[in-house]
Amino acid sequence: MFFARKQLLHQTQQVFLADPQILAGEEGETLTAECIRRSLKHRQGEARLYPSLRVPRQDGLGKSEIDFVLLSPQGLWVIEVKHWSGRVRRSGQQWIQESSPCKKAVEDPWHSTHRKSADLIHWLQKRGCSLAPAAVKTLVILTHPEVELLGDLVHEPNVLRLAGLPAYLKSQILHAAPRPLPFDFAALKGQIKQLPTWDIIALHGGRVWRGDLHGLYLQRAQGTLTLSRQHFAEAAIHCPRQLWQTFFRSPRAILTNWQGRQQSYSFEGGSHLLFQPAGQAQREQLSLLHVEAISLGSRDQGYYQSKAPFLAKKP
Repeated sequence: MFFARKQLLHQTQQVFLADPQILAGEEGETLTAECIRRSLKHRQGEARLYPSLRVPRQDGLGKSEIDFVLLSPQGLWVIEVKHWSGRVRRSGQQWIQESSPCKKAVEDPWHSTHRKSADLIHWLQKRGCSLAPAAVKTLVILTHPEVELLGDLVHEPNVLRLAGLPAYLKSQILHAAPRPLPFDFAALKGQIKQLPTWDIIALHGGRVWRGDLHGLYLQRAQGTLTLSRQHFAEAAIHCPRQLWQTFFRSPRAILTNWQGRQQSYSFEGGSHLLFQPAGQAQREQLSLLHVEAISLGSRDQGYYQSKAPFLAKKP
């Protein structure tokens, strides 16, 4: 009994630290969202901001991830956020980022975002929402306060530092001259809301995974309870992480379904989930004892049809 409790404690106390690059990206997205909402607070009835959307690619090879889509009666903006510090310049089809002592070349984010914009336009047109090219704009927002733009990026109208975003929004949306809508605003809102977002898995220690959940398997005395995204929208996982707690508490999952109703399930150490991290082709098996919370990103069940799973390494 004591040995089993020690094993349980060893698993629940494992720490998975947050990835600094992911934290930096999330900080940049948070700063951008706050800036846009603050700048457009008097137009909230008309403007809509959609974070972290996933759009089917025109070539059929998966989905493109868009940091933000901003929709207003004046048009639609596809926005990419980069929280880069140091000096940034363009070199051919690449950008060069220099931050002492590092220097690296990356794909031109404006061109990649422009491709994502084309994917979004194509997807909307297939669903009956026509958009004139002039109604769709692409922006790259650099959010780090210590970033320095060099060369032609200084005058590139589609590349902005965060400090320049409020003025841009005022000129394009707040102070824009009234004109007939270039699209069906209500229909566009309805379609964009159908796009999926990532599922989020929060691990003990601060690491966060984005990707697709493919199954939750609770080992219980009565047998294995298999749950899919159709059964719940969110889950809070409570595991004993102190030795004395293991004698009085069992691991427990508090599941909230899509209608907001909650149900609690105790589970045993073999419980796990199958998860496909963003950008990876493989599904991974993860012990539920390492998880603190699960949040599913979309009601759209059609995209999440079961495929034959194959497992990779555990974290």
